[in-house]
Amino acid sequence: MTEKEVELRAIAGALLNAEGQEEVDEMLDNSDLAGAEAYVLGGVDRCFTDGAIDFNEAKGYYERLGVDPERASQLRQNHAKDPSH
Repeated sequence: MTEKEVELRAIAGALLNAEGQEEVDEMLDNSDLAGAEAYVLGGVDRCFTDGAIDFNEAKGYYERLGVDPERASQLRQNHAKDPSH
């Protein structure tokens, strides 16, 4: 398991419900790293929007994911075009 996969699973465990965690696990098991990144990024966005985490916590998760704003935008757009995840 790569460091990126470990981080994705850890963040999913911290922010997502059991169903969301299973989705991320399944994507990673199927080598869909981009899908798992988009899913977890959506979880961070949702938690921030809902007030479950503050700006600094969200920023920390983005840093742990290694996702800069440009990459985040690409992931969101690609996932919106193919929401099969």
